[in-house]
Amino acid sequence: DDTIVFPTMDVEVNLQSSVQFHTEIVGDVPLRLEEVVGQSAIPPSASGKPDGFDEYREQPIFSLPHNWSEPFETRFLREGLHTARGRGFVIEPRGDRHRTIFSFKFGPADREEFWNLLRFFDTRRGRCRSFWMIDQENDWVVTSITGGGTLIDFVPLGDFAAFQDEMQYVGFVLEDGTHVVREAVTIQDVSSSWRITVPEDVGFVVGDIRRTARARLVRFKEDELQETWDHTGAVTSEFELIEVLEEKDVTL
Repeated sequence: DDTIVFPTMDVEVNLQSSVQFHTEIVGDVPLRLEEVVGQSAIPPSASGKPDGFDEYREQPIFSLPHNWSEPFETRFLREGLHTARGRGFVIEPRGDRHRTIFSFKFGPADREEFWNLLRFFDTRRGRCRSFWMIDQENDWVVTSITGGGTLIDFVPLGDFAAFQDEMQYVGFVLEDGTHVVREAVTIQDVSSSWRITVPEDVGFVVGDIRRTARARLVRFKEDELQETWDHTGAVTSEFELIEVLEEKDVTL
């Protein structure tokens, strides 16, 4: 059966359009349709927690791959004021440090693969709910795991003070695709290694690790997810994740 089922949506009236002629008899018409917000809108594909993703502290760990045919862009955003003063200006930075923004390109993917991204996005309600992400770099080499899986030794690389600042949370991607995140309770320079102590057993051995990097709490940067369909069986999507510096309950 080659039947394909598509969702049907109620859209707003389009007040403008255009046509581009490539020759005197060939042209194309770009068309943008906006869904009507309300009871007729397509419901979320999933709620609660997304299926098929590892978790840490009851929050999912984002594990869908970037398309490495294009560079993975990382940007740094510092909140602050840029104020004109006389013939010059004054910059007043705010917050303890910058936030990091990650630009992903997902796909081309088939419908089943894209469904995983869509369900993940819908369970996060766009920007509303945070989740974990392990940096895309392969930064650190683990030499040993001892202490019942709670003491992790790394090959020293770069500046130890920077290592301390970066490793509030550490992430591991295993050979079988499992993603593991742990909080770094203490960070020590012990002889020829840098050691992180984590609060609970990581549950694997050194040989299981494919890559190690910093883990961060992030959100989707926007409340929309754009799909680009090359044909009915291949889709790509580009989106950004932005780092969460602090998350806590507040009383209103």
